[in-house]
Amino acid sequence: MTPLSHSKKSLITTDKDMGICSGLNRRFHWFDKSFSSRLTEASAKFLQTNLYYYLFAITDKPLMIWKGNDYFVTQIDLTWDCPLYIKTSNITVQTILDNAFGKKEGDKQTLTLKKITELEAQILTGYNEFLFQKTAEAFKDKRELDEIQNLEGTRKKLIYLTFFVYSDLSGQEEAGKVIISLPEYALKEPELLPFPQNPIDILQFQESCTRADVFVGKSKITLEDLKQLEPEDIVILEKSNLHFMTIRGDEEVTFSVNPDPRLVINVGKTMGGKSAMNEANSPTKNIWDNLQVEVSAEFQKIKMSLGELRQITEGLVIDIASIVQNEITMHVDGEKIATGELVIIEDKYGVKITKVFHENKQEQEIAVKEAAINNHQQPNQNLYEDKFEEEETPVEDEFDYSDFEIEEDL
Repeated sequence: MTPLSHSKKSLITTDKDMGICSGLNRRFHWFDKSFSSRLTEASAKFLQTNLYYYLFAITDKPLMIWKGNDYFVTQIDLTWDCPLYIKTSNITVQTILDNAFGKKEGDKQTLTLKKITELEAQILTGYNEFLFQKTAEAFKDKRELDEIQNLEGTRKKLIYLTFFVYSDLSGQEEAGKVIISLPEYALKEPELLPFPQNPIDILQFQESCTRADVFVGKSKITLEDLKQLEPEDIVILEKSNLHFMTIRGDEEVTFSVNPDPRLVINVGKTMGGKSAMNEANSPTKNIWDNLQVEVSAEFQKIKMSLGELRQITEGLVIDIASIVQNEITMHVDGEKIATGELVIIEDKYGVKITKVFHENKQEQEIAVKEAAINNHQQPNQNLYEDKFEEEETPVEDEFDYSDFEIEEDL
C-alpha cells in the first residue's frame, strides 16, 4: 500500500487529540485494583495457599479465548433481576481441588468437570461466593440497583472480566481462567486515571509497517472444474463484494475499497461459481466430479503501515489499485491450488489464473475430495459459525447459569 500523505495523517484521531487516555486503559487500572489483588487475597484465605489472579481483558462480549475449556458456573444474584456469574475453567478447578484435597502422585490428566462429586461442587460454589464477598466494594448496593434497574437500556450492556489464574504449586502448563460477567450498571463508577503530562504520541508509530492477509472472496466449483484448472482460466468469486474486503488475523476487519475500472474484463458464457474453461475433450466423469468444493482467494502478506491499518478500522476507503499488483493465492481446505491476478467481472471479483500447482496433485485431489464430502455432509456448518460470530452474545445465551452446572466447550 502507498504511504500516508500529510492530508491523510491529519485524519488520524489520537488519544492526545481527545485530551484523555483511551477509555479502556483508564478503566483497566480501576478494575485491576478493584479485583486482581482482592481475588488473590481471597484465594489465600480460603485455600491457605497462593492463587494469583491477573486481569487479562475487559470486554462487552466473551473473548474467543474462553473456548477450549469446560467451566463451572456459579450464579450470584445482586438483586432479584441482576445476576452476576463467576465461571471457573476446569484448569482452575483442578488447582482449587488439588489445594483442598491434595494432588495425586503421577496424576497428569486434565480434570473432567462432569465427574466432580457433590462435595467438590459445594467447595467450588463456596469458593466463588467468597470471591464475590471480597470484591463486593466494586458493586453498587441493592438500593442503588433497585433504583436504576428498570431504566430503559440499563440491562442491555454486559461486561466480561477475564482473568488468568496461576498457582505456584499447580505445575500446570496451561494457566487457568476465571470469567466474571455482569450488567455494567451494577458496577460503581470507575476512578479514571488523569491524563499523563507527557503522553505517548502514537503518530510516531504510524510509519512502522506490518504485513496482513487480505481476503477477497470465495466461491464453490465442482471437482471436475477444479481438475481442469489451467493458466488463463478465470474463476468468479460469487461471494465477493466490489466495495469490501477483509483483513484476516487474530480478528477479522472488513474495510472499504474503491474498485479499479482497469480490472474490468468481459467473459462470455461464464456461469456463476465456475471458471471460464475450455470444456472440450474433457475426460470421462467419475462419481466425484459433481461434488462442489469451496475455493477462497486472498492477497497474502500485504505490506501496510500501522497508520493505514488504524485508518482502515476507522473507515478509511482504500484504493484497490494500491494492492492489485500483489499476487492472489487460491486455497481449497487450506491447500494452495493456484495463484493469479485480480479481475472484475460484472459486479463480482474474479481471479485470472497465472499458475496451477500440479505437484503432489494426487494428494491434493484426495484432500479436496475429503473436503467436498465433509462440505456435502455438513451444509449448514459455515452458516452456523457465521451466525455465531455476528450474534450479540448475552451472558444468558453463553452459559447455563445454575449452580453445579458444567458448561461444555462449544
